[in-house]
Amino acid sequence: MKIKNEIEREREIEEIKETILQRVADRMVKTNNTRPNHAVGEVYKPAALNTHDPHSQYQWADRNLPWWAWPLRLLGGLAFIVGIYSLVFLGMLL
Repeated sequence: MKIKNEIEREREIEEIKETILQRVADRMVKTNNTRPNHAVGEVYKPAALNTHDPHSQYQWADRNLPWWAWPLRLLGGLAFIVGIYSLVFLGMLL
């Protein structure tokens, strides 16, 4: 009985594998690809990742910042580094 169940389970797994491979092949034909995008690194390109906004209508507004924004960013970065240094130094004293 156990062997029969195992054989049926293996058969089901093979059917699932075949359906997955068929789906991948159908998708490749549908998108006119010879191989999946992840195989050639296409998935890491920004255009491939920008599926929610293909025309780049919504972007961050970093281009028109006021004059005081960059000094404030630098001051914040310096404060972060000094804070981490202080925590490490105080941790060594304990």
